[in-house]
Amino acid sequence: MAVLIGQTHPVANQLKGMQNYIAQFNVSFFDGLYYLQHPTPAQKATWKSAALSYGVYTEANIPFLLVEFVKEKWNFVVPLNILAANADDRADFMSSKDAVLNLFMVNADSDITEQIRTLKVDATFAAKVRLTCAEQLKNYQTATDVNNAAQQILKNKNYALMKPVAYMVNVLTI
Repeated sequence: MAVLIGQTHPVANQLKGMQNYIAQFNVSFFDGLYYLQHPTPAQKATWKSAALSYGVYTEANIPFLLVEFVKEKWNFVVPLNILAANADDRADFMSSKDAVLNLFMVNADSDITEQIRTLKVDATFAAKVRLTCAEQLKNYQTATDVNNAAQQILKNKNYALMKPVAYMVNVLTI
C-alpha cells in the first residue's frame, strides 16, 4: 500500500491528538511514524530535506532510534519493540537484508501524512538494530514487557544522554 502526502496514513495515531512516536517493522526494515500536532510549513520543510543525524542507542536489549535535525535543535527518541509487530512483519524484518528507513510525519489529529523522508540506512546501524531485536526476542515474553522496560529507561535518559554512547550517522541535506 502506497503512503502519499496529503492522504490518510494507514496507521492511525493510537493517542489521537497527542504527539506520539512509533515504529512499524516490515521487509524493507522499519518505518518511523512521528505524529505531530499542527505541523508547520517550516517543520514539513525540515522533515523533507534538512540535514539530520540518526542512530541507535541500546539498553536492556531494546534499540532506541535517535533522530536529530541538528540545525533546528529538534530531536526525538523511538523505542523499537519487535514483539509489538505481528509474526509476519517480525519474520520479514529479521530475515531481510534490506535497510530502508521511512520516516513519516503524520498529523496527530487527522492522521494525514504531512511529509515523508526515506533513508537507505548505514549497514552497521541496520546490523545493530537487528541484532538487538534478536536479543529482545530472547529476553522478553511480551510487547508489554518491552514497553515497560523502555518506559523505565526513558524516565532516566533522554536524547542528550543517549547520543554520546549511540551509534550515529549524519545525513547531508537533499
